[in-house]
Amino acid sequence: MFFKSFFLQGRCSGFMLLVSVLAFALLLHSPSLAEELLETTSAKSTAGGTLFSAPAVTASVCSNSTATAPEKTDYFFLRPYKPLYAIAAYDRTLSRGDRANQDWELQFQLSFKIPITAIPWTDGNLAFGYTQVSFWQAFNSNGSSPFRETNYAPELMATFSYSPSVLGLGKIWTKYSVIHESNGQGGSDSRSWNRIYGEIVLEWEHLILILKPWYRIPERSKSSPADAHGDDNPDITRYMGYGELTAGYRTTRADLFLTVRNNLRERSNFGSTQLNLTIPLKNDLKFFVQYFDGYGLSLIDYNRYSRRIGAGILIEKLPKLW
Repeated sequence: MFFKSFFLQGRCSGFMLLVSVLAFALLLHSPSLAEELLETTSAKSTAGGTLFSAPAVTASVCSNSTATAPEKTDYFFLRPYKPLYAIAAYDRTLSRGDRANQDWELQFQLSFKIPITAIPWTDGNLAFGYTQVSFWQAFNSNGSSPFRETNYAPELMATFSYSPSVLGLGKIWTKYSVIHESNGQGGSDSRSWNRIYGEIVLEWEHLILILKPWYRIPERSKSSPADAHGDDNPDITRYMGYGELTAGYRTTRADLFLTVRNNLRERSNFGSTQLNLTIPLKNDLKFFVQYFDGYGLSLIDYNRYSRRIGAGILIEKLPKLW
């Protein structure tokens, strides 16, 4: 009972998940320890044949395009980060929560990174990233087409890759980041949180698994609801959870990714499920379908249940932007 309650306790859950990921990643980046750990398994894999013939990873699929260390000439250049997409989405819970909203809206994501420097004695690099997701009431018939919500997420991240030559894995990517996310609004609509997260990406020929736990950096409580300082959303991890797990399957005809989040609580259990389907159209342009069910689609809706489906286009990779 003690271990069960310890694991299910909110803040400890997120922290312990993050520590586990960091410990595993540290082992991978220590060549002597990693070789000892993988030597036996690698030998068996070589003798019996690997599960897959795994090519190099396409990093942007994992929303982790800093995974491959860029060349020296690429530092301090604006580069793509997470995939760019735009979808028309239907969510009938929008008008229920606020009659000024229409159930149809445009949702789009913009993202870039700036590699800063290589990390000595590793194949990793340090980079600044920025991601923006907007929800635009473009079809609103109430006389205007406002942006209902925009979430801004700058982050500082260190990304590494490791080639284990075990179990058919092509690569293991790890990332460590400090990220701030907010919606830029004031008063009762203000939302923000700061996190530290770790991410491990395992890739085979067709299968990708991503574990991303995070720990929220605590903020002081507000002295009153009108206080401009302090925690705008003290219960956000209750709905957004303490991490997410993604499983993806890639083929030449389509990519399917399932992402789940959970707060790891036995009671008042909240989370979300997101399903992304992409079908190639031409070059890196893809037809994109997204289904979301749960909490935390955006910061303003972190504690509001949402069920939506949208379709549009996604650009997975781009050349240098600048």
